[in-house]
Amino acid sequence: MGGFDLREQVVRLVAQHLTPTHFYKNRDRVGDGAFRRLARKLEPELLYRVSLADCRARTGEFDTDAQDWFISRVRSLGVEERSRRPC
Repeated sequence: MGGFDLREQVVRLVAQHLTPTHFYKNRDRVGDGAFRRLARKLEPELLYRVSLADCRARTGEFDTDAQDWFISRVRSLGVEERSRRPC
């Protein structure tokens, strides 16, 4: 698959699916570096989609403010895709 490990990506997305909510709840203490470090581990755009799907799939009323805030920050920093590993 051209060096892309699908299983690894899925495992990381599932493990981190609550990160957008965690970042949002701690937004006063979460800096740009946290987003950049996250982008070295996985694709934040995909994490946003998984987190949003998880929120929408729950019964009851769940707002998506955390996911909206998260993707806005991700896009403003230009880290939607997984960053290349440093040399």
